[in-house]
Amino acid sequence: MSIYNFVLIYFLIGGFGIAMINRKSLHQEANGNRWKKYWVYLLLVLVQLFLIDKGWYLYFGGVVVLIGLYEIAIHIKQTKTLLLSWGVLLVAGGFYITFFYQNNVLYQQLLFVTVVIFDGFSQLFGQLFGKTKLFPVTSPNKTVEGLLGGILSVMVTYYFIINAFHLDLLQVFVLGVFILFFAVLGDYLASLFKRLHQAKDYSPIIPGHGGILDRFDSLILASFGGYIALKLDFSNPYVFICVVYGIIIAVIFTISEILFHFYTIKVEITRKITHFLSGIVCLSFPYTLHNHWIGLLLCISFVVILWVSEKYHYLQSIHAIDRFSFGCILFPIAVYGCFFVYCTIYNHKIYFYLPIIILAISDPLAALFGKKFPIGVYRLGAIKKTLMGSVVFFLSCWVLVWIAFAQSTFPIESKVFKSIAISVLATFTEAISGKGFDNLSIPLVVELSLVLM
Repeated sequence: MSIYNFVLIYFLIGGFGIAMINRKSLHQEANGNRWKKYWVYLLLVLVQLFLIDKGWYLYFGGVVVLIGLYEIAIHIKQTKTLLLSWGVLLVAGGFYITFFYQNNVLYQQLLFVTVVIFDGFSQLFGQLFGKTKLFPVTSPNKTVEGLLGGILSVMVTYYFIINAFHLDLLQVFVLGVFILFFAVLGDYLASLFKRLHQAKDYSPIIPGHGGILDRFDSLILASFGGYIALKLDFSNPYVFICVVYGIIIAVIFTISEILFHFYTIKVEITRKITHFLSGIVCLSFPYTLHNHWIGLLLCISFVVILWVSEKYHYLQSIHAIDRFSFGCILFPIAVYGCFFVYCTIYNHKIYFYLPIIILAISDPLAALFGKKFPIGVYRLGAIKKTLMGSVVFFLSCWVLVWIAFAQSTFPIESKVFKSIAISVLATFTEAISGKGFDNLSIPLVVELSLVLM
């Protein structure tokens, strides 16, 4: 089966979807516009596939970038803003053209078809089932249901394409992750640009579509992601490890968002679920990372993602709390600090495991039990805690410390004293720490206790 067959099958399915949408709609003009957009898009896709097949697509890509520069210019009057926007498009457009120049035809077709299927079916699923806004401010028509539908459609497509063309599973999987991430980013940036400059469309060049940039925004950025993905050297274990950890963290965030948006689980619980899962994943660092620099890179990436998502109001399953907290930022800092101590000073896993596992397990348990059973509320300054939460923290901490010391050669009296002492110090630290500082103070106190004892 050729790529053309896949495209035609999906467009046939998409046509049935549009027919279903139109049956529910009473607006004849809107129904007609959907079909016009459908046929124009099909023609555009087939023309581009033909150009890719013949090796002529880079010329088409150059025309797309030039028209995109024009569309930006007609909406921006300030010279500095115009030059900055042009610069961004030229850099992204350079990778877009380069991807379709350097790589073999099959990977060019794969990237193109991925974006086409994702764009088309995310819109189709969104119109059929969409309820939860993905970008409520910048692009209110985009929905979480549409995003998930687009991703599911791509996954189904990849299953058949990998088998039909005997492609490498890992490489195609990573390529797909990069393509989808940058496709969504491109769509978001294009919507943000229109929102900032109060433009409904970039231009009327393509009938039924919002202009060249509105049609090619995802493809341009996805080409940048595809270029990076195909340049990754998976024979280098560090590259492979970073990609795997990135995917795992993305899955954790996705689970948290689904629980928050679709199952209406409270943000305090989804935060703790993310906290717990991230901490458990980090426990694999001593086995997978052989120096602390890779750990630093991963933790910095984690901090940047959390900071950006908070600034632009994403990842509501983590940030939608009614109080100010540094916890999200301090958590990866604490992980790296403990890993640094393990790698450079005390080459024994307990110096990494114990602080992190107490942070990952005892801290969420204390918070959840304290919320569920608010027995013995007390205040230390502006910090509000519960006796129930503190007791749960102490008991779970003591169990974890005792397990950690179980294989040691310390006398039983020493084990009892050290486990109780560390648990008391950690519990006291948790009680006096507010605004998320416990994510740093608890591991720090446990680490110092291990060093001094």
